[in-house]
Amino acid sequence: MSFSLQAADWSKTVGISTSVVYTDNANLSETQEDDEISLLFTPNITIKGEGARASVDIAGALQLDSRGKGSDSTNPRLRANADAELVERVFFVDLESTITQDAINPYSPVGSDALNDTGNVTTTYTYTISPYLVGRFKGYADFQARYSYDEVSYSKNNLDGSNRHSLTLGLTSGTRFGRLNWGVSARQSETEYDNNRSTEFSSADINLGYRINRAWQVNTTFGKEWNDYTSIQSDTEGDRWDVGFIWTPSPRTSVDLKIGNRFFGDTTSLNFSHKSKRSVLEASYSQDLTNSRSLRDQDIFSAEDPFGDLIDPITGDILPVGVLSTINDSTIVDKRFDASYTLKGRRSTLTIKAHHSQQTHQDSTRDVEQTSFGIDATRSLTGKLSANASLTLRELSQNSSSDADIVGISLGVDRKLGQNSSVSLKYRITDRDSDQAGSSYTENRITASLSADF
Repeated sequence: MSFSLQAADWSKTVGISTSVVYTDNANLSETQEDDEISLLFTPNITIKGEGARASVDIAGALQLDSRGKGSDSTNPRLRANADAELVERVFFVDLESTITQDAINPYSPVGSDALNDTGNVTTTYTYTISPYLVGRFKGYADFQARYSYDEVSYSKNNLDGSNRHSLTLGLTSGTRFGRLNWGVSARQSETEYDNNRSTEFSSADINLGYRINRAWQVNTTFGKEWNDYTSIQSDTEGDRWDVGFIWTPSPRTSVDLKIGNRFFGDTTSLNFSHKSKRSVLEASYSQDLTNSRSLRDQDIFSAEDPFGDLIDPITGDILPVGVLSTINDSTIVDKRFDASYTLKGRRSTLTIKAHHSQQTHQDSTRDVEQTSFGIDATRSLTGKLSANASLTLRELSQNSSSDADIVGISLGVDRKLGQNSSVSLKYRITDRDSDQAGSSYTENRITASLSADF
């Protein structure tokens, strides 16, 4: 890869953000509210290199704080991707690594970042190596065989890490078939946890599709799956199928809808996207068999905005904590809905997001739900001064009983000092109302930050 990147185009940005944070409830306690002032230093770096046969994309930050208390006083964050063409048009390899901080149990008190001393946060480390072979048979068919190995580990010793081996084989129709498309695929993966438990998922599918015209395409899939995991359900495998269509009335609008059935019940999936010059509307719904380690995959640093424009992946804000699912080795049937709408004007941007997830654990009767709604708005007041505001609403429940309602409101201003430096001031209030004793709290926080790139 280093040989392939010798003639690459390289870009690098190095920066640092310094913040002073005051909170009136550092431990997120219901009765013993302790105020605290913390000083944060967050150096960061982004590196991009792209050559003829290889590329590298790295974005990382390390948040250091002055507390030195029971929880970790460092919050690392990394997104690193690399790919290389080792044998021209035949053999490739993808590499990926991430570092995040996540809530161990999102249904217990946890702050929006790692500054609150709740003991409910861990650092998650992942890496993946994925070599694959590609073959093309004179326009009649395309072939791909991919092997992947990945590991997940945690900074807390009482959490079980895991590793996964997976193999995917696929044969799809070539360009000679025109409007007709077909495919045959097989997948197998095995995950082993540090507690000696393991899960295995295998499947084989046949896909058929036909493009009726420019706007309409119909698709169907028939297959079978074989799974081996801890479950209180009577079935863990069986036939599966789905039928659906893709509707693209214009290059800016797309609807992909499928209905089907798997061993755990009827399934539906939807992907909708509509883009205009100033707005983007997206929505998705899915029902899938998954696990905690897969649900916790997240976009660490976004490199593009909803309009596809490149942005600075590291903003200088305090690094957030992920709160997607409980860290465990359970297999889950996840029903998930996500929607977002972004409206961009000449001086203002408005983003609205909604999320709902119902997770049914297969090794117990545990049924948990997360529902969230958020509004973010920014307004450019002058060429150097801007204001921002946000509202977040979250509802968490376990086994159909309400557990917690969380409301967050923030107001802030940002001012550019120069081409590569800025200052910001933000106030945030968070209120959690929980049915569990001792799990309710209110926190007021003020953050002042100075950021600069070099």
